[in-house]
Amino acid sequence: LQLYNAVLRHQPSHPIAKKELRKLHKGISQNQSIPVESLDPPQDQITVLVDLYHSEQMRKTEQSSKKLLQTYPQSLTVMNILSEALKAQGKLQSALQVFDEAIQLKPDFAEIYSKRGNILKVLARLDEAVFSYDKAIQLKPGYAEAHNNRGNALQELGRMDEAVESYDQAIQLKPDYAEAYNNRGNAIGELGQLNGAVENYD
Repeated sequence: LQLYNAVLRHQPSHPIAKKELRKLHKGISQNQSIPVESLDPPQDQITVLVDLYHSEQMRKTEQSSKKLLQTYPQSLTVMNILSEALKAQGKLQSALQVFDEAIQLKPDFAEIYSKRGNILKVLARLDEAVFSYDKAIQLKPGYAEAHNNRGNALQELGRMDEAVESYDQAIQLKPDYAEAYNNRGNAIGELGQLNGAVENYD
């Protein structure tokens, strides 16, 4: 791992090093004695990125994230911060590409599938968004946010009954989920159930 990272520091696009690192990462993720977090930069460097992001310096966040990825190309934490910074700048295709790379490294990362679905939804690729949410839920059935996001995509597709079912599942998993109640109210309002919509908004 250290040797391949050293190669990528000098040649960030080196195809063999990138391919072999993916193989190594799969082996590491299957070995519970080696945490995936060990592929991340030191915590102080992560903190700098997070501070940049929260201070809304998105361009600097993007640049710093990309620089760190040259040294830590397998860091899912940095990839996640980078994708959020790209999304905030409206660079949706680039953010989607980062999510896809993260999924290649860790195919069982439910949160990335859900965030990927959010990008696809903004791009109006709604069927793909629903598929991405479905994958997140398959990996993490108790993921209330993914159920809610799935409902939003289904609602935009006009599949109101299915959207309500997704909101129901989100609320069952997280009874204090105000956003899901609001979205459910919107959906059943579209179905003509206005009194029920008001109850959900209440």
